[in-house]
Amino acid sequence: MEITNEKIKKLINKTLEEIKIDNSLTKYEQRKQIYEYLTKTKTYDYEYFEGILKNYNEIDTKKRFPRNPENEFLAPLLTNKGICNGFAQIYKLLLEQIGIYSICINCMIKHENKFVGHQLNLVYNEESNTFSFDDVTFGIIKQTNEYFDYDSPEELEELQGLKPIYKNIKWMILDEELINYFAKRKKSKIDSPIKIKNPNITNEKDFIENGIIIKKYLEKTKTMW
Repeated sequence: MEITNEKIKKLINKTLEEIKIDNSLTKYEQRKQIYEYLTKTKTYDYEYFEGILKNYNEIDTKKRFPRNPENEFLAPLLTNKGICNGFAQIYKLLLEQIGIYSICINCMIKHENKFVGHQLNLVYNEESNTFSFDDVTFGIIKQTNEYFDYDSPEELEELQGLKPIYKNIKWMILDEELINYFAKRKKSKIDSPIKIKNPNITNEKDFIENGIIIKKYLEKTKTMW
């Protein structure tokens, strides 16, 4: 089946119809509606993840688990099952439909005494001009709202962002063009409120230089590291 932008739009709109977004709610409340719908109706694909993990450090690329990023992107919409990158990217598209900007961002997390790659979202709140984290994947796995609208990821048991992905890079912002490619579109329907200067984040200053103000910064409370 050929996947086009129109087909993806239909899948996104169908999901929004199922959510029954309440237009009388604030943007923040609608965001929570979408988050809770995904965490209650989607399941994590443990079998697929274990296949990836089994050969995670395999040097010979021919022996690695065969992955298809486009299929991983679509899986939550087509099968109601997926892994972190699919959930984060579909969540981003759903938020865009109600006028909320978000970023897909990668980090390392602790899983069974080893660190593995993970993807989640930084979501923009236009009222405060700040960002906070939403992690749909762990909302699904743990069935809790602890992973919705939080600003100190390093305090979670997964130790998000504490171990570098590469050298001293602790977070990597996913290029918007990659989302556009998966969604078969030229650009997002909403403009970014920030300009990403460097997608590789090593410390709090790098977030700020990209215009990403984590809401806890406003309280002058140290967070992230």
